[in-house]
Amino acid sequence: MSDFSELSITQQPNSKGAESGVIGSVLVYPAAYQEAKKYLVKDDFYVIRNSWIFEAFEKLAANHTQIDLVTVSEYLESQNRLTEIGGQNYLLGLINDTPTALHVEDYAKVVLDMATRRRAIQAANNLAKLAYDMATPIEESIPNHFVEVTKLVKAEGKIFHISHGLSVLYDDVEKRSKNPQEIYGIPFGIKTIDEITGGLQKGELTVLSGEPGLGKSVLGLQFAFCFGKAGHPGAIFELEMSATQTLRRSLSVESKVPVRTMKTGTVLPDQWDNITRTIEEMAAYPIYFSDSTSWTTASLRSELTRLKQINGIEWFLVDYLGLLRDRFEGKDYERIGHITEELHHIVKDLDLAGIAIQSMTKQGFKEGGMSGVYGGAGLHHGADLICTLENTGQNTLDNCPIVNLVYSKNREGDTGKNLVRLVKGAHFPSFTEYKKF
Repeated sequence: MSDFSELSITQQPNSKGAESGVIGSVLVYPAAYQEAKKYLVKDDFYVIRNSWIFEAFEKLAANHTQIDLVTVSEYLESQNRLTEIGGQNYLLGLINDTPTALHVEDYAKVVLDMATRRRAIQAANNLAKLAYDMATPIEESIPNHFVEVTKLVKAEGKIFHISHGLSVLYDDVEKRSKNPQEIYGIPFGIKTIDEITGGLQKGELTVLSGEPGLGKSVLGLQFAFCFGKAGHPGAIFELEMSATQTLRRSLSVESKVPVRTMKTGTVLPDQWDNITRTIEEMAAYPIYFSDSTSWTTASLRSELTRLKQINGIEWFLVDYLGLLRDRFEGKDYERIGHITEELHHIVKDLDLAGIAIQSMTKQGFKEGGMSGVYGGAGLHHGADLICTLENTGQNTLDNCPIVNLVYSKNREGDTGKNLVRLVKGAHFPSFTEYKKF
């Protein structure tokens, strides 16, 4: 896509590159229209043929017709406009110049900005005419004019009448009432955790913390593979360990072949069968994985937007929060708080469920609870749920450690429960719920 050229004072503000980017993005990936329409209508386009094409998108979407090269061409032909825009060759050119729809929101914002500037210029011209019109009382004209000027500022859907919110809520309650269930989110796979949380919820950020070595990363990965195994697409961003280390742990749990056995290579024939079969099964899970250490919350937002548009992901896991590379002028715990708040914005804006693993302070090792999670007030405010793994100092009869998973903060918790007692496996990196016999 060409760069947006600078505008001289004699030009009407416009960006042909951004307009082409919007149109091309929708033609490449029709679902991108839902993102573009949040910002744009056909009259926002400066190039008339782009306006006509966007009108075609609007009409096709309103009629629940698939947007693609054929349907758009047919609509334009029905309006006697296909030849005027340059035929299908123009549409194909936009497709070829736009290899991905990832940046459609950025393009749409540029197009909207340019349209607003053109309208501002027109409003200024109208005001100048009023000032020169000696026959019209200026005191009467200016207030009406400024009402029109304020309409130039679009809130991008950030504010709406309460009736809209209530309508959305009613639809949600009605939908759930047709299929009532205790676990209304994505199940964690551990009964008491699901009872406390209702499952992992979209639009919420869960922070999982604990002392080093207790297994917070193990538990986070166990959750992630439980989601994927149940058919819920998601993404794992592993900033601490390599993909080989991480996946070896999960393969061990799924195949029941100890990690040490795989590390030493002392794999028995029947274990090889388990490993081979399990790898084939795990390869089909709708899980996307990164072990890059260069992620920031900004690059995460971009990648998660792409993954949701293309792969329909519902959740993501970050291990761990403190390793994200966001720069922040201030103390480190303030940076962590800032990162948490940014992740909260991501889960809310993209309607995803997020889990972020984070360390504890030295004070937290002794006292436990929410106050011991490293990140200060920003983390405590940004997280919807905060849970901590705490050492009980007890073991089962076969010498497996017993730990408590304590929910110190649950923004919508209403069960009265806040503690789950877990047993950490002796041979496989996983947890089960503790049951006293």
